[in-house]
Amino acid sequence: MRIDRSKVESAITNLARADLSKLNLKGAKLREGNLQKAKLVETQLGWADLGKADLSGADLRGADLSGADLAEANLQNADLSGAILWRARFYHTDLSGATLKEANLKEANLSWSRLENADLSGARMQQADLTRSNLTGANLSEASLHGGCFRDTSFDRTNLSRADLTDGQFLTCKQIQPATFDRETRFPAYIRITWSSDKNFQCRDEKILMNE
Repeated sequence: MRIDRSKVESAITNLARADLSKLNLKGAKLREGNLQKAKLVETQLGWADLGKADLSGADLRGADLSGADLAEANLQNADLSGAILWRARFYHTDLSGATLKEANLKEANLSWSRLENADLSGARMQQADLTRSNLTGANLSEASLHGGCFRDTSFDRTNLSRADLTDGQFLTCKQIQPATFDRETRFPAYIRITWSSDKNFQCRDEKILMNE
């Protein structure tokens, strides 16, 4: 089902599987909308209100969600490959199993979000806030997390191979011990990794940045 903008906001409870691809929905009011498995490829959703919306299984490849509010939304298994999510708000959002390959998440607020088994490989996440987010089993290989906030972030079984976490804040050795990373993974200067083999290492916290 393809639908035009004039009907979108009035039909927010029944947009499941709707084809909204390439529509201009900037600033749209879609809070608590049912967009389950909707097609939103390259849709303009900048600064839209999608708080508590059900976007599980939705196709958001290449969509522009700059500054959008997705707090407490359900994006389980959604495809956001290549999406623009600059300064988007994902507070308490469920992104478990979602695909965010090469997505732009610069300065995004992902605090308290669920990202278990999400694919964030190659994502640009500079200065993103990942406070208390759950990245268990997530793939962040080759992702750029430069300057991010990692206070109490869970990296259990997270793939950080070739990822860039330089200048990150509040990261500890205890957090990264259960993660997978390699010699090309870049950590903040206060995290010292000494390799004894390709798989064995020792980690030491030189300093934890505290901007309080």
